Amino acid sequence: MAKRAKKNHLENQGSYKPIAAKNFELNSFIKDLREKVADLIYISETDAPIEPVFFVLPDDNSIENFLANESGSAIGSVDIRNVETFFGRLTSEKEWFREEESKRAKQFAELQKFLEQNLYKIRVYRVGKVKIDIYVLGVFTDSEICGIKTFAVET
Repeated sequence: MAKRAKKNHLENQGSYKPIAAKNFELNSFIKDLREKVADLIYISETDAPIEPVFFVLPDDNSIENFLANESGSAIGSVDIRNVETFFGRLTSEKEWFREEESKRAKQFAELQKFLEQNLYKIRVYRVGKVKIDIYVLGVFTDSEICGIKTFAVET
């Protein structure tokens, strides 16, 4: 039962509720993040929304183990990549881009800059094989982990 409650906690982060009135900086960050990802989609073999995510990491856990546990995957099955690789494809503009693609590339560049200015130890975590949950997460303060979540289909 406790595992289900934790899983729901992580899944419901798109409908973020402020965690405490005293944590104004975090609440402000989440509000700004929600605005930056509002109309943004991640394109793979399917289009997926980008959602803000936050959670408090238990003291005895790593982000990789936490995500593996939440998804029901084996510990050690989380693929970790650097943030530049993830955003590189999304932010580079091609000469054949139409207005919509150029706008999306600029939005991803702004999102990357925003995350890098507000979080530290940012990494990309990929969980799964064909339908892959993708998290771009960093540390906000102490054990508060923030970032974005999306998914990709790769066959």
